Amino acid sequence: RTRMDALTATAQAAVAALEQADCTGFLHDARAYAQDLRALGAASGVSIWSAEHEAIGAIAHAFEGVVYKPCGAGGGDVGVVFAMNPDSLAAAVAALAASGFANVPLAVDPTGLRLTLSESEEA
Repeated sequence: RTRMDALTATAQAAVAALEQADCTGFLHDARAYAQDLRALGAASGVSIWSAEHEAIGAIAHAFEGVVYKPCGAGGGDVGVVFAMNPDSLAAAVAALAASGFANVPLAVDPTGLRLTLSESEEA
């Protein structure tokens, strides 16, 4: 419970940083969250930071200001890389690709979330 409470507090701090457009604070919180995930994995005996995540993290962290954390289910699922400097981010992504790790580019959809009812739901 202690580890989950730490994750919750860190996630809330990250959301607050985003709401305030505090990129430095968000990166700090993302880095802290990654470490909280490490602690949760160690305490629970679950490999959230798999060998692949460790390798990706080492490559990403070699670039100034780049933060990496596992996300999704962890243990080999997916991870996310954050940076304020687009050149550092691009260099980290290129180094990861050169090491055989796939890049899944993400973008913000300008439309946002839309809910469409099917004909049977409208009735």
